[in-house]
Amino acid sequence: MEMFSVSDIDVEGESGHFEIKVNNSPLKFLIRNSSGNFYQLDCNYTLFAPNYPMSGFIPEQDWFDIGQIYSQFSNWLKDTVKEYFDEMLLPDHWQQLNAEKTIISGAEINSDDISKFSANEKQQLKLSINEFRLLILKTYRPTPDEIKVIDSRLEYLAESLERLNKIDWRGLAISTVMSISIALSLDTEKGKLLFGLFKQVFAKVLQLLQ
Repeated sequence: MEMFSVSDIDVEGESGHFEIKVNNSPLKFLIRNSSGNFYQLDCNYTLFAPNYPMSGFIPEQDWFDIGQIYSQFSNWLKDTVKEYFDEMLLPDHWQQLNAEKTIISGAEINSDDISKFSANEKQQLKLSINEFRLLILKTYRPTPDEIKVIDSRLEYLAESLERLNKIDWRGLAISTVMSISIALSLDTEKGKLLFGLFKQVFAKVLQLLQ
C-alpha cells in the first residue's frame, strides 16, 4: 500500500491546489497557489499535537517559492510524520500492565490484607529485589544511565517495605516493574519477559504473604 496519496482540492473556493495525505492517518499537507502567480505558494499542515490541529497557512503575509515548500514538507516529514509513526509503534505499556499484573495478584497476596510486613518477610523481599536487579542487568545489559533508573526504582521499592502494608506494596511493585520496562524502552515481548523474571524471583517469597 502506498504511504501517501495526492489529490487536487479547492481551498477557500479556489481550485488548482493540492493535498498530500498520509494514508490511514489524520496527517495531511496542503499546498496553495497564489491567485496571481503560479510560482507563489503557501502551505498548511497537520501538527503533531493533541487532536492533530492544522498549522494555518504560512507564511502569513508573503509567499514561498517551490524550494521553500520542499523545505517545509521535509521538516514536516521529520517533525510530524516520523513522530506520529514512532508513537504508533510504541508498545501500549498500560495494556501490557493490565495483562501481566496477575503475577502479583490476589492469588498471591490477599487483596484485603492491609497488615504490615514482618521482619522475616521484609528480609526475604529485599533479597528477592536484589536478585531481580541482577537478572535485569544480565538479561538486558542496560546502559549506566538506565542502571541508575533501575537502582532508584528498586531502592524505593525496598524502602517502602518499612511503611506500606501488603496490598499497597503490591501496587507499588506493579508500577515499579512497569516503570523499569519503560526506562529500558522494552517492546511488548521483552516487557513480558521482564514481568516473567519478576514472577520467577518473587514466586516463592510471595507465598509467605498469603
